[in-house]
Amino acid sequence: MKRAVKVGIPTKYNGTQFRSRLEARWAAFFDLLEWEWEYEPFDLAGYIPDFVLCFKQPLLVEVKPAIQPDELGDAFDKIWNSGWNKEAIVVGAKLFSDDWSQGLQMGQLLGGFALSTWGDVHDSENTHGARTNGSDAAALFGCGQCKRASFCHVLNSYQCRASGCWDGDHQLSGGPDFDWLSLWREAGNQVQWRGVDARPLLRGRPGPASNDPKLGYPEVSSFFGNLADMLDD
Repeated sequence: MKRAVKVGIPTKYNGTQFRSRLEARWAAFFDLLEWEWEYEPFDLAGYIPDFVLCFKQPLLVEVKPAIQPDELGDAFDKIWNSGWNKEAIVVGAKLFSDDWSQGLQMGQLLGGFALSTWGDVHDSENTHGARTNGSDAAALFGCGQCKRASFCHVLNSYQCRASGCWDGDHQLSGGPDFDWLSLWREAGNQVQWRGVDARPLLRGRPGPASNDPKLGYPEVSSFFGNLADMLDD
């Protein structure tokens, strides 16, 4: 049985035109977490990555309209075959429950695996950033060293991806307690209406009327007013 084709709605957020509202939502989520990002930053072999997170080790991000974690695997091959030789993460249409750590998963983190057996190395901080063909769930956590929002492998490399912090053998817990689901919902609020430029909302100010021709979309209130007029005719 073929999967239904999911068509994205082009969405403008923070001055950037995204191919889908889901991509724009991830950009808003990254902003709320204070992660610097670049959208479609370069071309790889047969593949244009959706984002690169500008961490200590640049990390590629691929966005898929996936509801279940097992749907993320469709993107693995094109990333492996693209020539990208650092870590990458594939994310979906939601944050996923993490039964192992009782937390939340951001997606599937590819690469950075130990080059020898897990028992020999314990975890793979010493190989973080290396191209190795494997994937593991990415657990969200507040880093106890840099105090930033971050993520790491659930079972393999516990290194803080946001800042590169590590201690060699376990997750750097004890950091801020982030309300990940509330932040994810807020990111959705930022891009809910295509006709509103979401950038000022991140700064606690109302958004400007979006009939500015540079934004490319009619003002939301005008849209619904025109729709009501058409229904009355």
